[in-house]
Amino acid sequence: MLEIATTLAQRHEVTLLTVGKLDLEILGRFFGLPAQRLKVLSFREHPSALVRNLDRLVCRWPEGNVYKKMFTAIFGPEFVSGYDLFVNGESGDFIRNTAPKGLYLIFFPWLMASSKSPPGLIRRLYRMPYEFWRRRCYRDRWESYGAIYAVSQYSQHHVEATLNRTCGILYPPIDDEFRPLPKANRILMLGRFMDQDEKGQWFGAEQFKRLCQKIPGWELVCAGALWPDKRAKRFFRHLKRSTQGWPIRLLPNLPFADLKTLVGQSKIFWHAMGHGQDLVRHPELAEHFGMPTVECMRAGCVPLAFDGGGQPEIIDSGQSGYVWNKPEMLLDYTLQLARDPERWNRMSKAAMIRGSTFSRGRFQRTIFSAIDELVASR
Repeated sequence: MLEIATTLAQRHEVTLLTVGKLDLEILGRFFGLPAQRLKVLSFREHPSALVRNLDRLVCRWPEGNVYKKMFTAIFGPEFVSGYDLFVNGESGDFIRNTAPKGLYLIFFPWLMASSKSPPGLIRRLYRMPYEFWRRRCYRDRWESYGAIYAVSQYSQHHVEATLNRTCGILYPPIDDEFRPLPKANRILMLGRFMDQDEKGQWFGAEQFKRLCQKIPGWELVCAGALWPDKRAKRFFRHLKRSTQGWPIRLLPNLPFADLKTLVGQSKIFWHAMGHGQDLVRHPELAEHFGMPTVECMRAGCVPLAFDGGGQPEIIDSGQSGYVWNKPEMLLDYTLQLARDPERWNRMSKAAMIRGSTFSRGRFQRTIFSAIDELVASR
């Protein structure tokens, strides 16, 4: 959303609607974006004392993000009506658009009937009011938007099937600061450390253990955010214990500058999200697009990604990387690249070319075209 806001701010006055506090200076510095031109409108500026106090309360609740979505959907339309255009781009903030024009960017239709229930009885009971509310309200709110865009063909397919309406595609922009550096014999995995191994780090570690004796001198590095969540911390402790004594490093909450260096120095990127999941019943468990994949490709790191979600749209398998659907395929492709420097060099160059197509310039042209078309419509 910050990318969309800073892009539109080149031609328009733009205000960000937020729950809680938002520091544009920090965000702009972290993402390298000119956020200083934006304005911020917080629910804490609402004239109603009830809304202001609810905003403070909802930010402190356990799993507060769930009820933030409910909160913004209830009170958001009051803020939106005073603007010419409302752009919504969260994965579950179902604010009814009350502006003359509206555009919604959907990462994935999370409210599909098949979506997985959260683990744990207490957690399910806690979320029950939210789950009841969202299933009652979500479908009719899409009708208030003149245009809907998805982040990939994979997401587009499920959005159109769920909402029964046409959906465009707006591929996310990838930071052009990811560049190749002198390479190390390293396999890299990127993704949040999450309970139930949703990003596949545990799977990747177990596969690397099978492989490392065949490629001595190589290491596996898993980097990603570790949130202050008990389940995530427990998963991380177990993963760290299981990888002791192996050439495997875990790097939680790495600063962005260090992450760019890590990506630039790595030779191979593994992506396993969606493997082992029932993607027919739970398609939301596959990667919706795959920004880390493109970031690695732009840095000359050859991707080997599970053949699901948005990954096949990014990788020309056999040219700029490989997609796989069995662990044996992942290991075989890795061995080929590790043992054949010429093959790796050729695919690394192809990955950089392919990754550069998902540029910020392409994103900006698409979003301006979408806005122009929407404004020109009746």
